[in-house]
Order: sequence, then structure tokens, then C-alpha cells
Amino acid sequence: MYRIGIQKFPTSTFLKIQFGFFLLERLNKKNEAMQELNLAQKFNPTFDEQFIIYRYKKIIEDYGDHNMSEGQRGNLDIVSKYAYEASVRQCK
Repeated sequence: MYRIGIQKFPTSTFLKIQFGFFLLERLNKKNEAMQELNLAQKFNPTFDEQFIIYRYKKIIEDYGDHNMSEGQRGNLDIVSKYAYEASVRQCK
């Protein structure tokens, strides 16, 4: 679904960030998540989107190839929740 959405809206930073979240948190594909975040950064993201991109790129760089423990994944889910809520508020 994400890929279809990105094909329809190739310059949507919100969609690319959300796809990066999905790749990182659900599929544990850090390299692909980093690529999506780098692509999102090219389309003039808003200030809060820039911060989210920076934060997740930093997380990916810090953890590298190490497996994240369940507690760390829980922390990522909290960050995702706040990022999602901020994006929803911005759309309203």
C-alpha cells in the first residue's frame, strides 16, 4: 500500500516518513528506511517533519546493525505516535 501511495504522490514527505517508520519498526529494514528518509528530506519538509527525519536517521545511525531490544522498539513506537499526532494536527 505504501508503495502505491508513493507512486501516486511521489513528493509527499509525510508518506515517505511514514513508510520509513514502517520499514524500520515493522520490517526492521534499516537501510531502506534510511533511503526513504533521505528521499523525504529532498522535498522541502516542514520544520516538524525535518525534526522527525533527523531523529529517526540518528536512531538508525546509533543502532546500526545491532538488533533493537523490545524496550527500545517500544520507545520508537512512542516517538512514532507523537510524530503521527503532530502530523494529524498539522493537517487540520
